[in-house]
Amino acid sequence: MKTCFAVLFALSVCCAVLRAVAGEDAAGGKTGGPETETQKNERLQELVDQAVRERDARNYVRARELLNGVLGEKPDHKNALYARAWTYILTYRYAEATTDINRVIALDPLAKEYYYTCGVIAKDLGKKEEALTWFAQTLERGFYAKALRYVIEINLGLGNYDAALSDCEWLEKHEPGPRVNIYRAQALLGLGRPYEALDECNKVLVTGNEKDREGWHYVVRSDVYLKLGEREKAYYDLATATTKAGGTRDAYLKLGNFAMDYEPDYRQAIAYYTVLVDVEAFYVPETVPESARHEPAVARLRRGQAYMALASRGATSATRFGAEALKDFTKYIALEPKEAKGYAERARAYVALGDGARAEADLVQAIVLDETNAEYKTRLEQIRASAAGAGAARNNEQGPSQSGGGAQ
Repeated sequence: MKTCFAVLFALSVCCAVLRAVAGEDAAGGKTGGPETETQKNERLQELVDQAVRERDARNYVRARELLNGVLGEKPDHKNALYARAWTYILTYRYAEATTDINRVIALDPLAKEYYYTCGVIAKDLGKKEEALTWFAQTLERGFYAKALRYVIEINLGLGNYDAALSDCEWLEKHEPGPRVNIYRAQALLGLGRPYEALDECNKVLVTGNEKDREGWHYVVRSDVYLKLGEREKAYYDLATATTKAGGTRDAYLKLGNFAMDYEPDYRQAIAYYTVLVDVEAFYVPETVPESARHEPAVARLRRGQAYMALASRGATSATRFGAEALKDFTKYIALEPKEAKGYAERARAYVALGDGARAEADLVQAIVLDETNAEYKTRLEQIRASAAGAGAARNNEQGPSQSGGGAQ
């Protein structure tokens, strides 16, 4: 009898276990059944995390595929939208990035990092005032070091040195370090206080830790030295910057300018600018922002000017180097189509190559873009006068034979 009860008890326990397993399956357990909302959210977040890893490894297509899959299942998945926005930013697809980040802000209007992302998009597109507005909204929602750094950098670029200097104090309270010293040096230099600027640079480059020194630190100090008239020290700092991480592009651009403006050594300048021009192959003018393509564009302009300086040395040089300058000015115009100086410089190349008609057309376009530039207008008048003089000379040469024919 006891044996029967034991068997029945064991059977009842087995049935309970089986019922529990069946209930788990029905609730979406490991062996099948519908997925719970919690399980779905966890699975989708795992896919977002995987996409971020792919993005960080620069596998942007795969990252977008994963994020598109998540958003196909859950269109308002905030983390997926945010991750995809940054994937678009990193591939210069700013319209799509803006759409995604606006949707994120609509879902969560309080998170400061979303406003920061809008600021990055505006900054990359060269919309500096708009970027400042977005970064200000970021900082209204709490301190965000990266946003404040960009505010300082933009203000330095705009010549708002007092504002930049003030923000350096704020940044130093939260994120002290060599970056603050160099920012402060830039602001002080802009305010006409070069000796104070030099002191700030030397806190990093003389008494600071060597491991903290970056290329752009030396570039800034080179600007200070040039302001103080110490060209050899400026040149040395620029040369040092090319051996350090960060700031290398600025260093080569300024080394080229140094060779152009102070020595002058036009061939050496061309060599420096070519380092930056070679980088240009990685940039697509229609999609890459101003902040990413500025140095290569300027390098094209300056290298063209160096070629023109060599072209002025003789007829053979004019043809050879004028043709090289023409290529650089044409590329600069493609990169910066709204800059009058590109057309004005290309007009010089056309003159050197004897193409007055195209030179005239380029100067007309330069004046359209810069109506108040008296130099462009004077050059245009000279080209037209030269063309008129050449035409009159040809008519005089042809005149006697034509008159004689008429008299007969």
